[in-house]
Amino acid sequence: MDSVDRNVDHVIRRLQGVKDGAQHWNDNESTRRNMLALQASNNNLNEAREIKMLANSQIPNKLQERYNHCKYWENQFNEGWGGHDNTYAGWCHKEAKDALL
Repeated sequence: MDSVDRNVDHVIRRLQGVKDGAQHWNDNESTRRNMLALQASNNNLNEAREIKMLANSQIPNKLQERYNHCKYWENQFNEGWGGHDNTYAGWCHKEAKDALL
């Protein structure tokens, strides 16, 4: 396993933890806030899993694309829409963005 694979595996592990937390909160209380966070974290995890299937030469550019995507949606949920319902999803995108660094 090379460093690219290890990095992607690290991203997947971190995003799995974010998704598991969102799933836990949504299972306990299925509110709009928790559903948005679960959707965001699930999408980010699935995208990371898809990146794992790419050729190593494609991975750096795809990670940068996902970083930019997560950065955009973090801002949109937190600053664009804001409010209690949206900021948990914004946090999930922030965690994904930070994992992609």
